[in-house]
Amino acid sequence: MSDNKKLSLYKSVKNTFVYDDYLDVLNVIKFRYCFVNFRIGSHALGVELELYKNTPPENKLCICSTLNCMEHELHIPLVCDNYSVIRSSYLKYYYEYPTVFKKRLIMSSDNPNIFNSVATYLYYAFQKRNSQLNT
Repeated sequence: MSDNKKLSLYKSVKNTFVYDDYLDVLNVIKFRYCFVNFRIGSHALGVELELYKNTPPENKLCICSTLNCMEHELHIPLVCDNYSVIRSSYLKYYYEYPTVFKKRLIMSSDNPNIFNSVATYLYYAFQKRNSQLNT
């Protein structure tokens, strides 16, 4: 995989391009779809949307957060205060002291329970985000 900025999360959690077990474990289609799209960077986060506009990283702030942080793949599942209630329901063991290691753990785990929790969390977080942005 090249040095291209596309697929940056995917490349950070995968070393090889092979079929993943989570595709069989995530039985709820809407959760699987959300997880796959998040993992490959097919989402509407600031870090991805601004990639093509050559916007400096400091201008890719999360518009749903009060933390004045960059909106990226670590911010949404582990940091953003806008999703703290949803996070406490689905990712309660991972959101304290967020780190890149925890991001890698939740995005590349072999544990079906983690896959389901992360996928469910992402689905509901993006539902909330989209409803806030569309109002």
